[in-house]
Amino acid sequence: MKKLFAVLLSAAMLVGTVFAFAACGNTNNLKVATNAYFPPFEYLDGNSFTGVDIEIASGMAEDLGYEGMTVNNMEFDAIIPSIQSGLSDIGMAGITINEKRKEAVDFTDEYYESAQVIIVKSDDTTFDDCTSGEDIENKLKTMPTGYKIGTQRGTTGYMYSAGSEDFGYDGFSNISTFPYTTGALAVHDIVNGRVNAVIIDKQPAIMIAQSVSGVKVISEYELTSEAYAFCVRKGNTELLEKANAYLRKIKENGELDRIISSFFDGTATFKHENK
Repeated sequence: MKKLFAVLLSAAMLVGTVFAFAACGNTNNLKVATNAYFPPFEYLDGNSFTGVDIEIASGMAEDLGYEGMTVNNMEFDAIIPSIQSGLSDIGMAGITINEKRKEAVDFTDEYYESAQVIIVKSDDTTFDDCTSGEDIENKLKTMPTGYKIGTQRGTTGYMYSAGSEDFGYDGFSNISTFPYTTGALAVHDIVNGRVNAVIIDKQPAIMIAQSVSGVKVISEYELTSEAYAFCVRKGNTELLEKANAYLRKIKENGELDRIISSFFDGTATFKHENK
């Protein structure tokens, strides 16, 4: 796995849940906003950030001539405000492109296709007769009041379950949707009996389900279809064009495929040995 260049741990803790990981003394750093609880795209390995997006960010910073890279780790729904305020230059956190978010930030070209899936207890047979994502959705529509879905706050999974006119999801009026700061916390609450199921992005769902005993992810039936991209402050055409040029380069030379495959095989299995 490529070692991140010029990225050192800072002892300083910033406001809320934001931490600074930066090259000491460097002011010309690419400031990256992320939520490092979204494996395999971004997560913490000890005191080091790693993941698909982190490797892309590191290569991008080097290619664009920055002296180093600063990673601002925060809750997912704080990323876009961080970009808008100038605290961060670019958001990289498995962010789904949609029209509502386009009103707040500018997106790069897409670099990965994803989907939402559902996680339940290992012995839960509720969805055993389902043969498609549509079947699961229809089954959710018939759940009794009191059925609880856990999601990560501010993500597509939350919008899909709770409903959002801005994001184009009707949601499920018959069930309750609970937002968590991370998908992993939501999944643990399946085991604890606080929620019946969790809806999150496919790859993180697979990894989390592998690491939490007593749950299973129904990964073969996708509830949504979406694309990930990075985001920059609206009107920052210089960085947007440079980021897109870098993405085109690593798509064409195979580096993007190499980075993705170094963390998981195809669309199914996370490579734990790369943690």
